Amino acid sequence: MTDPQFNTPAGAEGTVLDFDPADIEKNKTMAGLAYILFFLPLVASPDSPFGRFHANQGLVLLLFALIGSFVLSIIPIIGWFLLPFLASFVLSLSSSA
Repeated sequence: MTDPQFNTPAGAEGTVLDFDPADIEKNKTMAGLAYILFFLPLVASPDSPFGRFHANQGLVLLLFALIGSFVLSIIPIIGWFLLPFLASFVLSLSSSA
């Protein structure tokens, strides 16, 4: 069962699914660009909870990629072979978000 006002599952009040549909429509592009440049929605639409959520997700994804790349680049041979898999995993996470 869903809440007809926000299209959220029943019992999901107060969660990240609680976005205004008008805010979603207005900031869809900014949300998509957040996974390329995480700070762009914060500059373009600072008062949008939807944009802020995706900016936070983009930042977490960037940090995960940087820390994972750093750790795998330190590990000789095995880490170097695993770096392309990490890159593929991060790319799949950003395209599924």
